[in-house]
Amino acid sequence: MNQSDAPGTSPWHEGERLLQQSVGVADHMEIFGRKVVRDYMPGQHRLLYNQLPYLIVGAVDDRGCLGPR
Repeated sequence: MNQSDAPGTSPWHEGERLLQQSVGVADHMEIFGRKVVRDYMPGQHRLLYNQLPYLIVGAVDDRGCLGPR
């Protein structure tokens, strides 16, 4: 089951929904996201990522900033 199937939830966070609304695709993306966004990683993806020679990591501070401001 997709985590986004639960009533009153969306597969997108607030910022994504605002962006989608601003370009007029929010309804389409909500339907699409519920079909493709999962709350788990499929086995084939786990195998692929395990073989990659690099890891990309991102973080934000307690204010939600990506870097020095």
